[in-house]
Amino acid sequence: MLNDGLIERRHRIMWSGCVGDLRRAQRALVTVQDQLHRCLFTHIRQSYEDANVAIRHCTDKLAFVGGTPVLLHHYVINSRDRTVLAFRLAASLLA
Repeated sequence: MLNDGLIERRHRIMWSGCVGDLRRAQRALVTVQDQLHRCLFTHIRQSYEDANVAIRHCTDKLAFVGGTPVLLHHYVINSRDRTVLAFRLAASLLA
């Protein structure tokens, strides 16, 4: 989508930023996975929060620019929902 010459500049900038946000969220969740494998629970809450904040930044950008394709919007919202669900499931480890 970002390489399509028909996309308005403002959309391309926001969507590119959203890609960066989702990469940050993915890195945070990889950190969570690594911590779980090593049974280290000290920083899991922060890693989940980092992922959640990154996804929230992306959703804010999508809302600001408007006209976001449905598939991209659903992908981002589903990523947010899965992150929140994973955090809630892991909450028992953090108590």
